[in-house]
Amino acid sequence: MIEFSKREKRMLMVLAGVAACTVVYLIVSQVMSYKKEAGVKSESNASRVSKMEELSDEYRMIKQKRASYEAMLRNEKGTTTIIEENAGSVNILRNKVYTQDRPSNIQGQYKKISTDVKFEGVDIKSLLSFMHKMENSNKLISVSYIKISQGLKGRNLYDVSIKFESLTAQ
Repeated sequence: MIEFSKREKRMLMVLAGVAACTVVYLIVSQVMSYKKEAGVKSESNASRVSKMEELSDEYRMIKQKRASYEAMLRNEKGTTTIIEENAGSVNILRNKVYTQDRPSNIQGQYKKISTDVKFEGVDIKSLLSFMHKMENSNKLISVSYIKISQGLKGRNLYDVSIKFESLTAQ
C-alpha cells in the first residue's frame, strides 16, 4: 500500500475540494440556466396561450354573428310584408301610397332586393319609430335612401320616400 506524507495528504484534500467545488459549480450553473430558460419559455408560452384564448374568443364571436346572419337570411318574410306589419304597428299604414319591390343582382347564393315605399302625411315620430322597427326586424334590411319633404296635409306632417335594401338566400 502507498503511504502519503502529510503534505501529499493535504494536497489530495485540496485537490478533492477543488474537484468537488468544480463539480458543484457545473451542476448548479446548469440547473440555474435550466431554470432561467424554463422561466423564459413559461412566459413565452403564457403569452401564446393568452393570444390563443383571444383568438378563440374572437372566432366564437364571429361564428355567433355568422349564425345570426344566416338565420336572418333564412327568414322567409318578404320586405313588403315586414313594411306593412311595422307600418301598421305605428299607425302609418293608411298613409302608404305605394310599395315596389325590385330584385337586383344575384351575388353568389344571395339575392339583393330593393324596395321603395312612399308615405304621405306622416309625423316624424311615427316615421322614426317605423324605421327603427324596420332595421331591427330580424332580417338583413338597411335604409339606402330616404327623402323627407314638407307635406301638403298639415304643418307637422311630411311626405317620405324610403328605399330599403335587403338580402335573402336563393
